[in-house]
Amino acid sequence: MHKIEKYLKEINWSILYLGKRVERHPNGRSFHSDGTYTVEIYTIYKDSMKFQLRIKVSGRKDYTLWDGGKLEILTLSQGDFIREFKRYLDNINKEG
Repeated sequence: MHKIEKYLKEINWSILYLGKRVERHPNGRSFHSDGTYTVEIYTIYKDSMKFQLRIKVSGRKDYTLWDGGKLEILTLSQGDFIREFKRYLDNINKEG
């Protein structure tokens, strides 16, 4: 998470930790034998743009970016998340 926090600071975005949540895998398989896994949830924002960053912290980590209820980015490393987030922001700026 350190790389993502550093990158967001460099581009003047803010990050707010919202807490941890236990979620259930839809197929019943997960890191824990009971079909659950733990996710850390953050809000990242700048001006009028606001997204939710979810990091699966049990088992193999993954990094997801949500805009409202829509999944926009899914990666397995911080570096990939940063690269995809840059691309995502560039696309928003082109459309805007």
